[in-house]
Amino acid sequence: MIIINTLNLNEHSYFRFLSERINHGLSSKYSKLLDLLFHKEFIFPLQRDRNRAVDGLDLRNSYFGYSNIDIGDPNVLEVLVALALRLDLDVIGDDDEKHLGDWFWGMLFNLGLSEYDDDNFDKKQVESKIDIWLSRGFDYSGKGSIFPLKSPQTDQRITEIWYQANAYIIENVKI
Repeated sequence: MIIINTLNLNEHSYFRFLSERINHGLSSKYSKLLDLLFHKEFIFPLQRDRNRAVDGLDLRNSYFGYSNIDIGDPNVLEVLVALALRLDLDVIGDDDEKHLGDWFWGMLFNLGLSEYDDDNFDKKQVESKIDIWLSRGFDYSGKGSIFPLKSPQTDQRITEIWYQANAYIIENVKI
């Protein structure tokens, strides 16, 4: 097995690739936020969320064209972009990615990160909000997470991200 730290293999072009996929004309306005997400490791206290990490790694794998290699841990940006891709394809059934940016920026809005554009960026506050989400420090309804619910049926702190997404869609998205 080849061990490669792909983030050092042309990190800038890969970051640009991810940013362009979710652009919506916002990537340049939020470059500091996206950079922080890119350099923040995705952790998952619930082992069932390992599949979200794998999705992020698959995205990296597809970009660099490697398979079956150790490519290190996924970052938050990769996982959120991969989740947006999965939602766009699996839920909406759209393979042209036209709603990809909507999903991605909606998750950031739900985390309370939309106010942190480059002119108002506060690294400490942004990291705090991301850490609350990653450590599952949000509340029962998911407030403080990427998929908050108005009427949760279960404690969102112990619910797999994919099931959180599905409950969020049922409550909020007209398909």
